[in-house]
Amino acid sequence: MSYETAPACELLATSCACCGRPLLDATSVETGVGPDCRKKYGYNDAQGAPDWLAAAQALDIIPDLLGPGAPAAIVAAWGIDARRASNLLVHRFARSEDLAEKGALMAAIYLLGYFRLATKLADNAAGKVEVLPVGDRLAVKTPYRADFVAALKAARVGARWDRDTKVWTVPTDQRARAALWAVLRNHFAGAMLVSEKGYSTIPVAA
Repeated sequence: MSYETAPACELLATSCACCGRPLLDATSVETGVGPDCRKKYGYNDAQGAPDWLAAAQALDIIPDLLGPGAPAAIVAAWGIDARRASNLLVHRFARSEDLAEKGALMAAIYLLGYFRLATKLADNAAGKVEVLPVGDRLAVKTPYRADFVAALKAARVGARWDRDTKVWTVPTDQRARAALWAVLRNHFAGAMLVSEKGYSTIPVAA
């Protein structure tokens, strides 16, 4: 049995949330981020003011995080200390294997003002979806999933693969948009979303 799978390490982070490398020192294991990544991605330095309400709303899909029975440390930091709250969310992210939970955590970290860190977490977790206008179409960039590609093609809304930019594009008409969002909700619910409106998460399909 390796130390990563030992029962005593169940609540510890063993890999860096930003780069995936093993965490070797006590501080890194406690924070979930290695020393180089802490410096490089602004672990301790916010780039914006916290939006506490929006961050809390992003975490609604994780009932045990801010609701009844939530960890005392997060409750104590919430609304008061954005740095501490973000650090606790990063540690949870480093331990989580659930895509929806990771997406909610990334969005909340971003909304607490840690833009660089949240973006890097999204890149490393392959949990980021981008839907942005390019000319008269929407460019859709997602982690590769064969079932998503099949569903997007099956929707028959004129989706095209752009070999140069490595993204799918779809028309911007109402029918195509509705079909696209339905497919995204079915295959990437909870993932961090980058759109014209900024950062959010893809809602769970109804």
